[in-house]
Amino acid sequence: MTALGPGARLAHFVIQRQLGAGGMGVVYEALDETLGRRVAIKVLPPELVGSAERRQRFLREARSAAQMSHPNIATVFEIDEVDGRVFIVMELVAGESLRDLMTATRVSTSRALDIAVGVARGLAHAHAAGLVHRDLKPENVMVLPNDAVKVLDFGIAKPEAAESSDKAAAATAITEEGRVLGTPGYMAPEQARGESVDARTDIFAIGVVLYEMVTGVRPFQGSSSLDIIVSTTRDEPPPVASHNPGAPRVIESILRRCLAKDRNDRYASADELAGVLEAAAREVSLHELATTQAMPTPFPSVAPPKTLAMPEPAATTTAASALAPAPPPSFRLPWAVGVGLVVLSVFVGIGAVKALRGRERPREPPSAPAAHPEREPRLGLDTLDRYSREVGSVSPGEWETAALDFERATAAVRRPSERWKAARPFCLGMRDLSRGDLDAALAALRSAAAVDPSFALPHVGLSSALVRAGKTDEAVREAQTAQTLGPELVVAIAAAGRAYAAAGRSTDAIEQLQRALAKSPVPGLRAQLALAHHAAGFDDAAEREANQTLKEDPDNVMAHVLLAERALEKRDGNAAHAHTERAVAVEPRNVAAWLAHGDALLLAKRNKEARAALTEAVRLWTETKQLGAPLERLKIVKSALDQGKLPPARAASAAAAAAGRAGPRASPARPSARPPRTNPAQDLDL
Repeated sequence: MTALGPGARLAHFVIQRQLGAGGMGVVYEALDETLGRRVAIKVLPPELVGSAERRQRFLREARSAAQMSHPNIATVFEIDEVDGRVFIVMELVAGESLRDLMTATRVSTSRALDIAVGVARGLAHAHAAGLVHRDLKPENVMVLPNDAVKVLDFGIAKPEAAESSDKAAAATAITEEGRVLGTPGYMAPEQARGESVDARTDIFAIGVVLYEMVTGVRPFQGSSSLDIIVSTTRDEPPPVASHNPGAPRVIESILRRCLAKDRNDRYASADELAGVLEAAAREVSLHELATTQAMPTPFPSVAPPKTLAMPEPAATTTAASALAPAPPPSFRLPWAVGVGLVVLSVFVGIGAVKALRGRERPREPPSAPAAHPEREPRLGLDTLDRYSREVGSVSPGEWETAALDFERATAAVRRPSERWKAARPFCLGMRDLSRGDLDAALAALRSAAAVDPSFALPHVGLSSALVRAGKTDEAVREAQTAQTLGPELVVAIAAAGRAYAAAGRSTDAIEQLQRALAKSPVPGLRAQLALAHHAAGFDDAAEREANQTLKEDPDNVMAHVLLAERALEKRDGNAAHAHTERAVAVEPRNVAAWLAHGDALLLAKRNKEARAALTEAVRLWTETKQLGAPLERLKIVKSALDQGKLPPARAASAAAAAAGRAGPRASPARPSARPPRTNPAQDLDL
């Protein structure tokens, strides 16, 4: 079986060129003729087709990666086998590997921290899905032109539940082909010893990558793979300052935790580590604004001495202290410069000097309890504050970390407040809601509301869960309760808007969403407002808000689908196709996006591609039952496909529905044209 050259075909993919090769496969750039997009295809090397172990591992990569959809993880579209070749179709990432970036240029400390944050966020998402990467290294991290990060190649990723309890089996660190499961130098000690791995194993690898970015050398050295593995399990890495004298002290503290030999001494989760890295990035950005790092260029190439031990940093005893590390030694600035920086921070804020995500870390919410000297749940309070103010900015992993923080704080203090006691089940309920487990979410959120009846946020969560469950009257009542307890709380106002929209009260929904948007101008809220306008029949306003959403967030799937729907009604197939093509690229598992994409292709008479897109929409709907998907249209499409036919273009039925409407266009709903929401896990405040 020969290598694939330009023009070769695999199913409906046409090979363009080879991108690279490694132990787990050969990667090609290819054109997907069905959907007209460029993709990356990873093909099992021909000489390894007969290896059952390698073949199974390759397939496991696809199954692992296909479960995940996250901005910091490269998307896997499908897996297939043609003429004996097993291959994975993946997102084609436009950028360069972190290895190439580090080879070509010196990576500043602040940039290294930003990259590490993206890696940690991506791995946190994988960990929430029960997956451990196990082979994180600079070759498997892509840095995009805007410095966004995508983690690649879950080639030996393995569900945590699948880890064998049989130590004899787990100790097989070398395969029958003599290859280490992982890369020496980046493997954690437990992985190098062949023991079971968990999320903290990946945290060790993040530490190695960060150390290498900041110093230019790996923390563990050796003349052979075995020497490197022995060093990893035995030696402490040299201090960062021995390679980069200007590195802020906070880097040393973070790396000490990440690279701890005992996994129990590392950060508890990738989410926790990401929060610490974000705080450090803000501090280092201010540092770099005023000073120039005394780091040699290029990096030294000599191996670090193995016997040089790092000095013990001050112990990090609380989550709060991890978020607010001590200033680095290089902050010894002249008095006038120090005063100048204080004045600068007063007038323009830390956010103006490269705060992550372009925002300052929000202040404590007014309702937050006073700090307890024994243990303050700083991460938990910060998560609640961010959720209350920003709407839609908390991941399932962050909710779980916040719940653990409140649990530890409640156990540590003598008289914990009812709010802290209620916060833990609230955070767990929001985690379950984000994952789509409605029964568990409702139980936890009701428990939180019972523990502290004055706590508004559990009622916000209950309203969101009840909307998903189709219990709109109850959802409205819970949202109204939340507004009574927190009249100016952004998420309470937004929850009322969503509940009113689900109940068909479009005018009330628009009013509440406009109020929420005035307080927190985030794209997700604006997209919801656009949907509410569209449901009410105010299509000009809907288009205006959707277009503004895309100016603020070019990848907002709700806005793209809404504008595609409007284009379909106008029989503008080109515009509809442009929006849906972007939508399915951003969220390849979104039912509504694929359905609209198929209709756009139908309108353009690209029947073969339309059939593929509509089939994908029906398949995803059958698997996921996503909230808000247009059921009537799905029934029509499924019925036609089951008969081996194509359905009529949706534009015709939408136009007929529009023609049948009379009056001032203020009806609360238009079932044939109303666009659906995006994936529930990404819906606004969830």
